[in-house]
Order: sequence, then C-alpha cells, then structure tokens
Amino acid sequence: MASLTPEQRAELQGLAEQVMQDMDLAFEVDRLSANLASMFPDMGWDEPGVPGEGEGAMPLSATVDAMERLHDYEELDRSARQEYPGAAIEDVDEDAVRRTLGEEAVHDVRRLKRIERALEEAFEVAATKRPVLVDVRIDYSKRTRFTEGIVKTNLERFDLPTKARLVGRALWRRVTG
Repeated sequence: MASLTPEQRAELQGLAEQVMQDMDLAFEVDRLSANLASMFPDMGWDEPGVPGEGEGAMPLSATVDAMERLHDYEELDRSARQEYPGAAIEDVDEDAVRRTLGEEAVHDVRRLKRIERALEEAFEVAATKRPVLVDVRIDYSKRTRFTEGIVKTNLERFDLPTKARLVGRALWRRVTG
C-alpha cells in the first residue's frame, strides 16, 4: 500500500468498500482481522502506513515483477530438483532458464543433458554385461572431494620415492603454470 499513489489507494479503498457491502463477508474479514491482531500484537495493526517508507519500498509494478521473478525461480527450482518419478534433465525448460538465469545457464543445462544421455547409453551397454568406457575430462586443478579422493587414493598406492616424484611434478606445474 505504501507504494501506491493517492489515486490508486482511493480506487482500492472504493473497491474494498463495494466488496464489504456484503455483510457476511464484512463480518468474516473483521473476525480475521481481529484474530490476526490478537495473534501478532506487535505488528502495528492500527498504525497507518506512510507512503514510501519501509525497507526496500518499490512501486507496485516493480513489486509485481519481483513476484513474477520469484515464481519463475520456484518453478525452475522444482524442475531442476527432479523430485518426481521418471524425472529427467530433459524436463528442464531452457527458455525458463534463459529468462531467469541467463544464456550461460542454458549452456550448462545443455551440457548436463549431454552428460545424462551419455550415462544412459553407458548404463544400457553395461546392462548387457559388456565393459563400458566413458571419456571424462576432469579438471584436477580445482579442489573438489572427487579430485582430492582420487589424488589421495592414487598416492597411497605408490612407494615413497614415486610419491615424492609425483608431488614434485605437481608443485612444478603449479609454480610454472
């Protein structure tokens, strides 16, 4: 209400009064208001709002836009979580991703779709009891649980001179780029 113009507030008040002419509805709204006021007494129910005050006050159109963006984020989150039977990355709407997160996120979704297809094909081949090789590029320069686990597991397999040589090479590559 604080971001409405005086004309908009008057129009809204007029519409509310028309609706409130229905006595049953007016009674229920009054009861709801009293219950809310008793449940949350510190909310300042009787204090008039001052236009433009408040943290992050914005015009009504901007508020509606913000609510629509939040809705888009929620829809995108639901589709990305894939918490339903038969869910697939193909279900993610690329146009919604583009509108909400931008073009780079669409490229990420496309990469994920390619990965999912490759894994599905690999699982199909593996189901026939044939060996499967999957070409995977791993950036070992970025520390992740996966890369740390690989390094730790592989280093444990080597004797001390080989470990020293491998660690020395890794340090040399890190220093010289």
